[in-house]
This record gives sequence, structure tokens and C-alpha cells, in this order.
Amino acid sequence: MEIGRDDVVRYRVVLVPALFFAASVYLWFVASAFRGGVGRYELIGPSFFPKILLVAMMALTAVEVLRGLAAARAAKPGDGETKAAFFPLDLALSVAITVGYVVALHWVGFILSTLAFQSLLLAAVFHQRRWRITIGVPVVLTTVFFIVFIELMSVPLPRGYGIFHQLNKLIY
Repeated sequence: MEIGRDDVVRYRVVLVPALFFAASVYLWFVASAFRGGVGRYELIGPSFFPKILLVAMMALTAVEVLRGLAAARAAKPGDGETKAAFFPLDLALSVAITVGYVVALHWVGFILSTLAFQSLLLAAVFHQRRWRITIGVPVVLTTVFFIVFIELMSVPLPRGYGIFHQLNKLIY
């Protein structure tokens, strides 16, 4: 069986999720080496929450691999570019926005930087143009993250500096 250019283009969308799946499996074993624990988390250990996130990542990437394979098989020879294309600009934007989020998290605080991060991803990478989704989804998700991390788990999230610190103190 010969692999042609169309096959490479069609199956390229499987590569990135498969790499993330492999990285998640590797990080699972890294998290297994975590030792210790403090306070109420001593019983479940420090690897519990990272492993939950890694299982979610593995499940999502497995779904993406299967979806990419299905799309690649459904694509006809010659139209691989349109049905299963890889968009390097979107990947670069995703990385740049994520790096910006990590930097802003420290200076601006959790709430504002998370809202901006999600809105930018929806608009720039996922090309979402409906403002109800571009604004509404980040507000709902940030509220859920706030409740889970601050209210339920008592995790101290970044509050930022200066005026952002004062603004975040009003909220939490």
C-alpha cells in the first residue's frame, strides 16, 4: 500500500491529538511520582487532581483522534486540503494566546485574564462571531472555574497587582 500526499494531508489532523494523548500518558506516570500532601488533601495525595485532568485530556484527545480518522476516511482523494486541513496560523495563535494568558494571569489576576483568554480563543482561533457565545461562554466557564477552585477546593488563585489586585479583592 502506497501512501500519497493526499493521505498525509488527510491524516495530519490526527497527529496533534495523538501527540497530546501520548504526552498525557507520560505525564500520568510523572504525576504518579508525586509524594506528600498537605491538610485535607493528604489522604488523596498530590497526584489526584493532576490525574483527573490528565484522564479528561486523554478522553478528549482520543475523541479527536477518532474524529480525525473518520474525517480522513470520508475525504475523497484531492479534497484532503479542505476537509482535513491543518491550519498552522490557528496553532500559532493558540500558542501565543496561551502564553499571553500565562503572563497575564500573574499580573492581571485569574478572573480578567481567564475571561480574555477564552474570548480571544473563541474569536481568533475558533472564528466565533456571535457575541453571545464569545462573551457568554467565557463568563459561564470562568464562573464554574471560580466555584470549583475557590469555593469548593479553597485554591488561592492569582489576584494580580495594583488596580487589578484591588478589583479582584472585591470579588474574592
